Amino acid sequence: MILLHCSIHFGFDDTSFMSFFRHVFFFFMPWFFFKNGYFFKLSERKVLAKNSFKRLIKPYLKWMLIGHLIYCIFLCVSGFFDWKLYVIYPLKQLVCDSALVGNLPLWFLLSLFLVRLLANELLQFRFNLIVVILLLGIICYISYIFSPLRFILLSNVPTGLFFFLSGYIIKNNSNIISEKSSIVQHIMTTCPIIIYLSIVCLEPSYVDMRVNILWEGSYVYWLIGSILACLTINTICKMRIFDRLGLGYIGRNSMMFYVSHWVILYIIHICIAILTNMGFDVPIKSFV
Repeated sequence: MILLHCSIHFGFDDTSFMSFFRHVFFFFMPWFFFKNGYFFKLSERKVLAKNSFKRLIKPYLKWMLIGHLIYCIFLCVSGFFDWKLYVIYPLKQLVCDSALVGNLPLWFLLSLFLVRLLANELLQFRFNLIVVILLLGIICYISYIFSPLRFILLSNVPTGLFFFLSGYIIKNNSNIISEKSSIVQHIMTTCPIIIYLSIVCLEPSYVDMRVNILWEGSYVYWLIGSILACLTINTICKMRIFDRLGLGYIGRNSMMFYVSHWVILYIIHICIAILTNMGFDVPIKSFV
């Protein structure tokens, strides 16, 4: 995710390397929702709302403010003094994009907060989760057909809920796999890996999950392939490979990396633009 955002800020998004990256890691945003669902436990409504607010909305608000303050500083440095750029247009962007240009990736935290609340309500009613996931898949596809929607929460909350509940149902039915014979377990473990690699090679598909827009390939393959890719990652994690590579530290501190990386990239991007006399673009002016 951070690599993708680096490519956006520094102009190598259209390179062959980034094309390969998107082909292989097309599931990185679905995985964030999937793993949250994988470890999710039913809670009393008020307890879940309070805990989720503390874990998600507090850093969302704090780092949104930090990003916006930095944005305002560079507006002043670059000679933009129209008060609407500081107040009115950011408010419009916040309503539509769920985040501000100073820290745009924070949309995920608000989306995940809503997904957790919705998932908890659905699970309280004990609906057939297979049917619910299939219906959500249809809603996601309809949202993709009519995208881009003006309010991105209408685009990414259904997809987030789709992957969240997929992770939940897989985790809570993992005992079924463990009860199978070793041969069946091996087949059920290797099949997702084979299908995922087949999609990567034969029909690479990538969706910008924030706005639910298909960049290339097949939307249905992206939905199915992302779940299979998440299962593949789960299999790799059981081998403790990531711990051996020292990536456990990143996992334990993922929230700090997530909320701060865009701010750092944004500062570097704007400083380079100013130092090289390239000027400072004001993308938020699109709301005029």
